[in-house]
Amino acid sequence: MTNSPDFEWHLKNLNNYTELQPGPHPDRDYHGYRISSYGPGSGALGMPGDYTSTSRFIRTAFMRQYTTGAQSKDAVNVLSHILNAVEIPKGVKLKENGEADYTQYRGYMDSANLTYYMQPYDNQTISKVTLTDDLMNADQPVEFPLEHEQTYHQLN
Repeated sequence: MTNSPDFEWHLKNLNNYTELQPGPHPDRDYHGYRISSYGPGSGALGMPGDYTSTSRFIRTAFMRQYTTGAQSKDAVNVLSHILNAVEIPKGVKLKENGEADYTQYRGYMDSANLTYYMQPYDNQTISKVTLTDDLMNADQPVEFPLEHEQTYHQLN
């Protein structure tokens, strides 16, 4: 899921982040002075937070390594949370010509159940399409319009 540098470079770059962990680092003694981490979340101190592909790759690899439920029925939900952390909102990253470079959509494929899930930028609701026999045998491509206006679940 990266364009540049290539995937092999990103894998090699992971070696620079071996100290990242989900829990705090253990206390250490420095010549009689005891140091302690600042608590929960401090094991990820040093994880890059910018919008470059290299930083986004590190964050994605870390979250993929430590998130729970990614192999369960909740996998799409977990993937959505992982990608939330690396999504680029409009305006925070600009191309050389001044245009916004942003995450236009997110897609998730469940190859076991022939289902594709998607979220356009302007509607965080997850939509899905299942590849049925009718779709497989259709003479022409079938388009499914996405709702591009954010939808909400009214509670009262």
